[in-house]
Amino acid sequence: MKKLSLLFILPLILLVGGCYNPFYPKTEEGELIRPVEPELVIDNLVMAFNSRDIVGYVNCLDPDSFRFFFDSAEDSIEEILRQNLGLDSLYWGLEEERFSTEALFSSVSYLYLEMIYVGGFRPSDDRAVLYYDYHLEIVPSPERKPIEGRAYFILKRHDNGLWFILEWHDFTYG
Repeated sequence: MKKLSLLFILPLILLVGGCYNPFYPKTEEGELIRPVEPELVIDNLVMAFNSRDIVGYVNCLDPDSFRFFFDSAEDSIEEILRQNLGLDSLYWGLEEERFSTEALFSSVSYLYLEMIYVGGFRPSDDRAVLYYDYHLEIVPSPERKPIEGRAYFILKRHDNGLWFILEWHDFTYG
């Protein structure tokens, strides 16, 4: 009888024990995850965005050389950036990202971002490229509909083993 119970309990212990992953620790809702893998940075970014946590959001971005690249195919984006923001390029850095996201957080009544992993690769031990489709709802929205597109991220691992978004390239659908 002991042998039979042991045969039943042992696989159960292995199954339950196999559910724990130390590289993807369980967290409470709203609690950011230590970004020891590149995908965790994107999870943190989405969680911080949806909870309007500007500090958590900015902490996902490389503090030294983050760049957000706008979709060059989007109609009149260059003109909008030049006239409204004084930018002569199709990208901006950490401070502009922080200011624009802070302004968004404080000016809308509802926002929701969903990122769906499409694929990725690691060209080196300290770099990763990740592709996500995104769905963004903002109320009130100038578009009057959800914004959808694809983003690809180039992430960098710092010497402390934590990953950060180095580049964020945005491609809006429609």
